[in-house]
Amino acid sequence: MKTVARTRQTRTARGAELEVKGCFSTLSTPTSSPRTLRQDGSNRSAPDTGARSSPPTLRIPKLFHPDRSTVQDVSFGQIHIEGCHVGHISTHYGIPVFSSKGRKLIFALSGEEPAFDEEKPGPNTGLKRRAGPLAPTGVGFDDLDARLLPPRQFVETIFQTFIKSAESLVFPFIDRVLFADTIRIAYEPVPGDLSEERLAEIACLFAFISLSRGFENFCKDSSRIDSDAYASRAQTILDATLEDMNMTLLQTALMLLMYHMFSGRFHSAYKLHAVACRLVLMLGGHLAVSNQPVGSETSRDAIEKRHLRTLFWLCYVFDKDLSLRNGLPPMINDEFCDMSLPPGYPASQYTSRPFGDPTEDINYEGCSPHFPADLLLHILKAKACRMLYSAAALRKSDAELLRDIRELDAELESWRMSIPASYRPVISAPNNPYKAATHGPSVLEGIHRVMLQLEYHSLMVTIHRVVGRYNTWHKTSSGEGTDGAAGVRSSLALSVEVSRSTLIFLRESAQEITKAACLFSLFFLIGALTAVFFHILMNPLDPQSPIDVELLDSSSILLKKLSQRVKLTADELLNFSVVERFIRELVRLGRCAILKAQKSVMTLDK
Repeated sequence: MKTVARTRQTRTARGAELEVKGCFSTLSTPTSSPRTLRQDGSNRSAPDTGARSSPPTLRIPKLFHPDRSTVQDVSFGQIHIEGCHVGHISTHYGIPVFSSKGRKLIFALSGEEPAFDEEKPGPNTGLKRRAGPLAPTGVGFDDLDARLLPPRQFVETIFQTFIKSAESLVFPFIDRVLFADTIRIAYEPVPGDLSEERLAEIACLFAFISLSRGFENFCKDSSRIDSDAYASRAQTILDATLEDMNMTLLQTALMLLMYHMFSGRFHSAYKLHAVACRLVLMLGGHLAVSNQPVGSETSRDAIEKRHLRTLFWLCYVFDKDLSLRNGLPPMINDEFCDMSLPPGYPASQYTSRPFGDPTEDINYEGCSPHFPADLLLHILKAKACRMLYSAAALRKSDAELLRDIRELDAELESWRMSIPASYRPVISAPNNPYKAATHGPSVLEGIHRVMLQLEYHSLMVTIHRVVGRYNTWHKTSSGEGTDGAAGVRSSLALSVEVSRSTLIFLRESAQEITKAACLFSLFFLIGALTAVFFHILMNPLDPQSPIDVELLDSSSILLKKLSQRVKLTADELLNFSVVERFIRELVRLGRCAILKAQKSVMTLDK
């Protein structure tokens, strides 16, 4: 019986290989190793193609040639290897969900059935009204009033602590003047029924309180907050009052969006993102350019106009990030927006004044918002999406594709060189990346550099990994498109090398990264893991592959350390556990692929 079972398993593996190997005519390591990248990031040449003793090559029979015209999904959220669609990014946890062909490919190359979690929400992914010390529950919408609010002094403390933190510049979803009015209106006693204005202010307050746990370094009492209860009430009011469009509801939608992202509920975040983008456009934020620096406004209207523009840029940043995560088209079209940058930007991004010791009483009043990473980088990200991942990109020839990649790569390098040297991202991870990133006056300044580094790596991979959906290798085997194939190999090698650098950078930065940055970094982590994993599968005999497997394994350890160091909610822990299990399975399959390839070579040598 054991012999029969073993025979069936062998036949199944061979059948899977025959079905998927139409996409992969040759599995081998490149005849050259990826380029050695200098720490200053100045080496932008293609990988060295000099002679090096290459490991044995595994020949795989071709049964069909992928046709670019049949590839319907070209967005970033789809995963392609040599022209074959092998999966997509889950909208629930942000991890890859492999298609039937992708699973057969993994089985053929590793000899093991992949055991990834199914794409479905866990038991805690929906908002639940759970009782907490500061959140009475069981109250319906008709009963919403000031009784549901925590003590005003508690809210004032959170508010004052937040606006004194540098994170209020990175995520400027509230304005100190306008939000002070929000607190006043929400708490002032008013007889009779609640007005829609007051309901909106209360919803904004609920959303702010729920989000404060994501910035717990600046909220000592965050553990007392039942975030889900407050977020649920904010959502209830938002749903009931959306017809009355105003900036307060826009702030509420943005803060709930961030709350869901922090909690790993990406599916809910995408829905709120659509609401926020539509609100900011209908309110005119895409055209309401304010030329007055922060703090120079002389009227409330001027403050509101400037803050609406700030909220537009926040929506814009999230729009480009989330479109890459879920593979859907961006909600905000640059061509219909006034893309004038805020006054003093980007020079205000790279001054040391806004950053200081978080233990000191620092006045950030009058400081310009910084936003996550760099607005110019996000604008370039939008251009990359249009040129490489739109429906029009499907009709581009190989030559046009490679030309666009070179153009975008040159623009990215131009942006990088425009950044002051102390903040400038590098292509490869420094020997001690976090130390290199935090040599300034404060840890928060270092976090800004860390996010710049991760966003830079992410955009570079976005630009170069697009070649994975084209089958240039098959043309090479028939003597066609040799130059194009070399360009594809160069882009793939670069995307893998940058992905390695991302994993190293995150590993070395883990001990100092804040909770907010930690939760945001999961996206960068998963993208890098996927790229390195498929490189191992495609090149199991490369001497670098065992090292890459250990690099994947170290990412699992990284998650454990992060979950122990920062205080996570139940949903955040669930999200971390899903990603951790995903990494462990990548490690297992990577090791199996290497072992399978080594055994195949030994068999051929006999």
